[in-house]
Amino acid sequence: MSRRVLRLKINRSNFELLYSEIMKKLSFIDTKIRIYIDTNIFGRAIDGKMDQTNTESIERIVSKKNISLYTSEKTRQEIKNNPNKGAQSYLQFIVNLVTVIPEEHFIKETSVSIGEATLGSVTIGGTTTQEDKTFTQLSVIFQQDDAEHIFQAIKSNAQYFITLDQKTIINKRDEYNKLGYQTRLVTPLDLEKILFAIEDNS
Repeated sequence: MSRRVLRLKINRSNFELLYSEIMKKLSFIDTKIRIYIDTNIFGRAIDGKMDQTNTESIERIVSKKNISLYTSEKTRQEIKNNPNKGAQSYLQFIVNLVTVIPEEHFIKETSVSIGEATLGSVTIGGTTTQEDKTFTQLSVIFQQDDAEHIFQAIKSNAQYFITLDQKTIINKRDEYNKLGYQTRLVTPLDLEKILFAIEDNS
């Protein structure tokens, strides 16, 4: 009898230790909503073509505490190298937005191929490189630049891809949705409504 009781105590102790370790690991899981910002959000602001409605919408989105913002390293370099210094208020908006994005959320480009080549399916030194299936599917629907950014968002597990590109991205999202990826293509106003709905239901 005493052996059985001892065994139960040991098992319970092991369980409590395991439970404690699991909870420690769970505490590091990012439960925030992951949002990938398309290049054109920054580009239009720099060029002074961002209207007031979208500017204010993005600012409200950025102010929320339950989100994590992501973009590509390529986007950051384009911002730094942009020669347009005319629209100072828009440039300040960009500076503030980039500052909110943590360093580790500037995504280094993920190769769109399996192997050494960047794009396409080729043979190098007897080694075949094959284009990533996700990128291949996106390329059928979107222009290459757009497909590359959406590809990066999908690979970084972003839940939302926020863009102002109505003609070449938003207007094609019904076709994109048929692919079944979790990353949703949204405008700033779309996303703001979604985030407010989430808050109302929580």
